[in-house]
Amino acid sequence: MYISNVTYQGYTAQTARMIAVGDITDRQETVIRACVDGVKAAEKLIRPGVLVSEVNNAAFGPMIDAGLLDNPHARTMPYNWSMAPDGGMREIPCQSLPDADWEAQGRRLNHVYPATYGPHNPNLGHSVGLAGAQNAFNVSSHNFDRFEEGMVFVLHTQWLEPLSAGCNVGDCYVVTADGCENLSCHTPLDVHRVAAGDAG
Repeated sequence: MYISNVTYQGYTAQTARMIAVGDITDRQETVIRACVDGVKAAEKLIRPGVLVSEVNNAAFGPMIDAGLLDNPHARTMPYNWSMAPDGGMREIPCQSLPDADWEAQGRRLNHVYPATYGPHNPNLGHSVGLAGAQNAFNVSSHNFDRFEEGMVFVLHTQWLEPLSAGCNVGDCYVVTADGCENLSCHTPLDVHRVAAGDAG
């Protein structure tokens, strides 16, 4: 569940949670654990004076430990919408699914899948704030700015393997004088599980 561009008194924010319905595979569990642990590891470092890149690198640590990545560096990281190996465009898989309700409205239900494995993009997150001023900075391995009190940003670890496994989970933070405040703390970061029989 990706909740984005939520606006309150002119300010925007976002958060992301995962819901697992029924049994999931061991690989899916590995991906979810690495992503959840990544956000938790990053949160421990957030405070004024810490390099943005240090927070980024901490979040990718569990992905490295799980064997998903070799390092946290954006310049070498695989990501879902990267170009083809020859530098050209990469074809994005799209699967059309029969759906009578949608087709009765003259529409089609399409599932668009990432073309390759990895994070959605090689950034861990980005600033949020006043509407129209989103993405003033990215949380990435190449951002050597330091966090300052009052900065507001989202951290969302992401990993997708087409038609196999995936996770996108994250929280929104504000840097305080001596640390940070989690602005999306009202729901647990860990995956919400629904037994298969309870899904209906």
